[in-house]
Amino acid sequence: MLSFAAAPAVSGEPAIGWSFLLPGGYHEGEAPVHPGASWLARVPVGKRWELLPAKIRSTRVEDTISDEPGQRTGVAIASSRKNAQALLRMPYLTPGPLEVTDNDTGENGALIEADSPVDIRFKGVDFRIGTKNKRVFLVKGAQRTPSRN
Repeated sequence: MLSFAAAPAVSGEPAIGWSFLLPGGYHEGEAPVHPGASWLARVPVGKRWELLPAKIRSTRVEDTISDEPGQRTGVAIASSRKNAQALLRMPYLTPGPLEVTDNDTGENGALIEADSPVDIRFKGVDFRIGTKNKRVFLVKGAQRTPSRN
């Protein structure tokens, strides 16, 4: 599970936490055993994407890589929403339609690989997403997201 503190919505407020999961199997410690409430699922609706409220199920399963027969240290994450591709929880994120890039990246989207940035167009503006030193960055014109150590 990716879980980070994001910038506060109001200056002086504490940072807000967010979580991101993909449905599927995880090793112990990579996904919550008790994911809690307030999740949104990114799901296809017709020819667009939407964030819809979802219940997340977490089940202990045998980790085929590290478990002995009969052990169940792995975690399987599933959504109550059929065809959910991503599961998100963030305090200011709300359900509804998503605006997506102008690019046709195919069914699985564009893959970001080391030293091979992806150029996208969103609302008529060009962006570049890339990696350097195992960190992801976003570039818009002369602006670039800061690196975090």
